[in-house]
Amino acid sequence: MLKWVFGGNKKPNSGPAPDYESAKEISANGNDGVRRDLAAQENLQPEFLYYFATDKAPVVRRAVAKNPGTPLQADVILSKDPDETVRCELARKVGALLPDLTDAQGERVRDIVFEILGTLAKDHVPRVRAIIASEIKLLDNVPPRIAKMLAEDVEAQVAAPILQYSPLLTKADLLEILKKGVNTETLVAVARRRDLDETVTEAIVDKDEIPAIGALLENKSALISDNAMDKIVDRAGPRKELHTPLVLRGGLSAGVIGRIASFVSASLLDPLIKHNALVDAEMATQLRESVAKRLQETDPLETGLKTQTPAEIPDFGNEKDPEFVRAQQLFDQGRLTPDVLRDALGNGDAVFLGYALSLCADIPAKSIKKVFETKNAKSAMAIAWHCELGVEFAIALQRDIWEVPEDDLSQADPEGGYPMSDGSLEWAYSLLKA
Repeated sequence: MLKWVFGGNKKPNSGPAPDYESAKEISANGNDGVRRDLAAQENLQPEFLYYFATDKAPVVRRAVAKNPGTPLQADVILSKDPDETVRCELARKVGALLPDLTDAQGERVRDIVFEILGTLAKDHVPRVRAIIASEIKLLDNVPPRIAKMLAEDVEAQVAAPILQYSPLLTKADLLEILKKGVNTETLVAVARRRDLDETVTEAIVDKDEIPAIGALLENKSALISDNAMDKIVDRAGPRKELHTPLVLRGGLSAGVIGRIASFVSASLLDPLIKHNALVDAEMATQLRESVAKRLQETDPLETGLKTQTPAEIPDFGNEKDPEFVRAQQLFDQGRLTPDVLRDALGNGDAVFLGYALSLCADIPAKSIKKVFETKNAKSAMAIAWHCELGVEFAIALQRDIWEVPEDDLSQADPEGGYPMSDGSLEWAYSLLKA
């Protein structure tokens, strides 16, 4: 694509350029729109594109900047154009052409291209620099100095793409940038970078920014040392935003798992166990008992541990059952929300879920017990419909709580809705009320 260097990018599909005299007449006397259309012609004689690069109308210069047939020397002029929209168009064009830039084009060509790139990378308008950063973030054929300059930019929209993706930044570059100081958004970009080593990740942790630490925990390719993980856990207790990323991190040591279990909610205990192969049955039991005791002492309404398997169906009518008490208290306080029900479903908390559905759907305990025993798909659909929980909730109830085989599940209709009409759902629900 770099045949445009000296105005030689003659594309057969770009249409015939006007003859020389016609182009000369338009250049001298045409209005802005006509000159713009002429400047957009990829096969236009190079001297006219040079001429139009300094045209009085920004709309004409934008057409030249966008034109792949414009000679590089004209693009050098446009890289310093007073109109930022012209420079933005040029930044997009040069950025799109850079992946094809190789040594085969010659040293002179590369020098001119990098001169344009360097000028745009130092532009006083952040939008121009951001376009360049976005275009080169994955490239390894541009000068590392330009990548580093953009990575150190004070504007997050410029620095973040380079810090997250550029293969040209070294560990030393990253550490130097972190030492100088970065804002939260930029720090998050570093935390999301692939294959971070322990030195860099510890430097990120030491910044003590919650969004960045959360992003780091979610970045499974990042190596986090035991020392850095200890620092995270030390600070995570009161910072609930970090609880889920910590739980889902996986590969944690037994000591760290135990410490996390000492402050996370009951709803996160099962995911903590699931994502850490180190947890065996004995350790899982100990963790459950420890968390249950802690939560019972601090906030009994938050005790959400799965204490029974789906096969152990209770009567759902025992008002002394701790799970009923919790569900009733949440219901009375208006806290038995769809999100609470979905969390219980996701955590496999079958007993609490049964009581909660009985309360929310205003269904007798005996009906809920029958539904759970028979694993009735129509009833599941009717309850989810009445409680406005969505068809996916009914499907997950069958699959995850009742353990119905995938082939036997009652699924959504082809449009993702309930497989029954509203009338049928209302009828099924009325039977549960009886």
